[in-house]
Amino acid sequence: MWSYLTRTEEKWPGRGASIGLLVVGHFAFSLLAALFDDPHGTHDLPVFATGWATICMARFAPREIVAGAFFVFFSAVAASRLGGVALDVAVPLSLVSVAEVLAGLGVLHGLGRGDERNGATDWLRVIGGVGLAVSGIGALLAGVVLARVETTSIVDVVIDRWASVACGTIMVFTAGDVLRRFAEGERPRAASMVEGFLLTATTLTLLFTVPAWMMPLMPISVLPLLISGLRLPAICVSNSTTMVIAATAFARWYYEPAGDGQVEAAVTLTTTALAALAPIALARLRDEVRRERSRIVSSENHFRDAMQNSPFGMALLRPDGVCFSVNRALCELLGYGPEDLIGLRPTDITWSETTGVVDHRLADLANGAIDDYAVEKQFRRRDGTPIWVIVAVSA
Repeated sequence: MWSYLTRTEEKWPGRGASIGLLVVGHFAFSLLAALFDDPHGTHDLPVFATGWATICMARFAPREIVAGAFFVFFSAVAASRLGGVALDVAVPLSLVSVAEVLAGLGVLHGLGRGDERNGATDWLRVIGGVGLAVSGIGALLAGVVLARVETTSIVDVVIDRWASVACGTIMVFTAGDVLRRFAEGERPRAASMVEGFLLTATTLTLLFTVPAWMMPLMPISVLPLLISGLRLPAICVSNSTTMVIAATAFARWYYEPAGDGQVEAAVTLTTTALAALAPIALARLRDEVRRERSRIVSSENHFRDAMQNSPFGMALLRPDGVCFSVNRALCELLGYGPEDLIGLRPTDITWSETTGVVDHRLADLANGAIDDYAVEKQFRRRDGTPIWVIVAVSA
């Protein structure tokens, strides 16, 4: 996942650009969250600042990470103060933001730089680690701070902040996936785009037509996205997921909650997590299977070419000793055509006096008693003349 986020130095912005993006983006997102904060914990916007800072600092050197952490702290304090938050609340909340960013970077560094791109397991670990676990721990710490000034219970505050930070962080990651794929030249076919749009529209229709009494079942509405994960290119799936998460977050901020704020926030969090985890993980799993199949085919082709062009006679045998592939050198050595040798056992063209030795060695090889053997024996050529050869066999 590290390589998935940062790809190569050529694709990733320079240090100056990364610092600029961090400075501008984190302050803007922090100020947006502070200005639209709802003290009742039911209309909060997603908190994008944590995910944004994590991605911008992903390639920072250790000293740059320290400097970035200081900026995140002062940026969060300034934004909170402009949003009307008291200093004794803004400072500890800013420290929580710094801890969330550093923990997110720790998760990314823990995955390593050399992981296979688009890995389904890496995506689950990053979204589960950075998007859910890190934001959950941060929400718990922030809840302790906010419980002093909020009129609602600490449980409501924790769940509300968890939903806001997780939703914003996951949205940043999915949107970044779309932009990265587009920058790398991925262009889905028109039919895939239309199908993705229809599945997204179906998901949004289900999301916004669920009656109030069925709100706990709202996460089921992401089922059309699962279909997209099984059928569509990964860029279409990420695009659909981003739109669904954005629509869910906007609805939570704009509309009057249908029920208890705590339940509504929990439903938003669950819907967001399901929308981001399942479909994109399925699309990445499909990519991995396709790449693995391509590698296997390529490896088989290389082996087949090497075998056919080898100056030494070679044959491939099934566990029962029946030949299913031979190369040109072996056919020229024995005078048989490929169709004559395929389906035979070595003993079928071996002179009788060396047959027992070969049978014994083949049995040991099949039973796992030995891994390989070499023996000098006589084969019978097509014209009936004998030929002495050294046979090397391995499992």
